[in-house]
Amino acid sequence: MLDDHGLVAAIRARLGDTSDLDFRISNLGVLPAAVDLAALRIIQEAITNVRRHAQATQCIVAIDRVDGVNDIDGALQITVIDDGVGVHLASPSGMGMRSIRDRANELGGEAEFDSPAGGGTRLRVWLPLGSIQEGTT
Repeated sequence: MLDDHGLVAAIRARLGDTSDLDFRISNLGVLPAAVDLAALRIIQEAITNVRRHAQATQCIVAIDRVDGVNDIDGALQITVIDDGVGVHLASPSGMGMRSIRDRANELGGEAEFDSPAGGGTRLRVWLPLGSIQEGTT
């Protein structure tokens, strides 16, 4: 699915019913295969966490190409924000959060979690793109 139809279609196929999600996706262009796969797995894990633990009524998934963020030139930025109960930052993170961090770190990227003032949880991930070709996903 990922190779034939792109990241967005693969996300929708893996997550099943996405009526509870608001996707905001910019023109991503053609992404390196490792970034495509990592992004898919990170988003899948993040949404699984929201659905299992957050007690959220809304979840926004934003995927954008960005430049010059956290000393990463050219990155895929993934943001997942929910309005649920929030993450307990003082306690050790669960397997899902560790998995997301590990996937980002494997590519030289970063992942951070926080609980915004209004509640809920925000995940932000930056995956370096390196040299990519222009196109559409």
